[in-house]
Amino acid sequence: MTARVGAHLIWFERTSNECLVNGNRYPGIPVFFERRGIIQPLSDYMIELVVRDKIPTSTVETYAFKLQKFWKWIRSEDVAWDEVDDDTLIQYRDSGLGTKEEKRPGGNTIKAALEVVFSFYAWAERTKRLVDHVAIYPDRQNRTFLISAIPNQQARSVHWTWPHLRSIEQSVSRRPTPPSEQLEALHGHISTVSKLSSRDGLVAQFYEEGALRVSELLGLRTDDIPSWPEIEAALDSDSEFEITVNGKGARKRPVSFLPELMQRAREYIEGERDRIVQAIKERNRAYREPKDLILSSRTGKRISRQALSHRLIFLMRGAGIRNVSGHRIRARALSNIIESADGVDDTGRPIPAEQVLLKAQEVAGHLSMASLRAYLNDLRKTSATDYKNVLKKQSRLRKVGEQLVQAESLLEDVRSLGYIAQLLRKGLRDEARKDLLGLVAALEQKIRQ
Repeated sequence: MTARVGAHLIWFERTSNECLVNGNRYPGIPVFFERRGIIQPLSDYMIELVVRDKIPTSTVETYAFKLQKFWKWIRSEDVAWDEVDDDTLIQYRDSGLGTKEEKRPGGNTIKAALEVVFSFYAWAERTKRLVDHVAIYPDRQNRTFLISAIPNQQARSVHWTWPHLRSIEQSVSRRPTPPSEQLEALHGHISTVSKLSSRDGLVAQFYEEGALRVSELLGLRTDDIPSWPEIEAALDSDSEFEITVNGKGARKRPVSFLPELMQRAREYIEGERDRIVQAIKERNRAYREPKDLILSSRTGKRISRQALSHRLIFLMRGAGIRNVSGHRIRARALSNIIESADGVDDTGRPIPAEQVLLKAQEVAGHLSMASLRAYLNDLRKTSATDYKNVLKKQSRLRKVGEQLVQAESLLEDVRSLGYIAQLLRKGLRDEARKDLLGLVAALEQKIRQ
């Protein structure tokens, strides 16, 4: 049996009577495929349900249809299966399992589908296909998980469920796109609390200004970033840089970036990133610096998609932003792109929606304009603003904010030196020496961070 659906070709086939597991025949187990081959996590889950849990294959096949629908949907949203978080599941829930409004299933159908999806992710966590991704642990302490879980009090044994099953909405709504005020709060939070503020702020800004997918962001290399003379020339001429990124499906697409963002990237390369590289070289002589732009401070290699998702969700929650993830920052950028393409023509008439979406589709690197239509519908309820000017102002304001934070730190150091000078004038050399050593130690700590 084969089930093939749409452009995102995901299907499953039942095993034949020749399927042997531990010497026993197991016909009828759904095995999932895509163009690149077998989908191992889904297929392994199907096998375990039948072989270990003794669930009838007819029941397992209903699970397969639900997981097939979900897998196709996350592919259309450009979310990797190991990046799915609460926000992704909430969006899937509130979109009526990715269906159109007129075909929206009932609440019980939505709940049943999400129970299957959550069960799959809980299984992936238990079997270590995912690590610290789903919160199915009694002692979670202060760890951050992408998918929440609560114990089912009615179950006889330990059983976990997804807490957001209880709040299934009856109206279609999309996951919220963070407004500019929330993103400003995020950047402020990063600059004040993050030990990797240069990297984390840069990542958030690439999402916001470049509308990059996570794969495109992690594909950036240091030699993609222009030199200081090139950046200064672009700032003087008010021009932009164009970088070719590896988009979805290995398709290359050009993306325009403001020189302020490239300036921030160059500062990260020569500052925080270089300190990471040098620290790891001291610990490991065999280490070779990679060309990847965004590095893990622990390994010195390109940060993983999962670690990056964890980091952004942690920072966004710390900034008081709920029910969104790093992927939704890109949604803010998509809204800005559509807003800049919308408006009126030379005759004063509104630009046709298809023309706006076609232009936005080209900039965003989407194969289909369908997923962008909802953004246009939302944005046409408000007045259009100049996208590039807004970004320039935001970039410059963030730069000033970061410089103020640095200036405050330097001012404290200057005050400390003034106090040490007073001690010396009073002849208290031992106390002055002690305070000076403390100041030097504090400065060394700042440099290491």
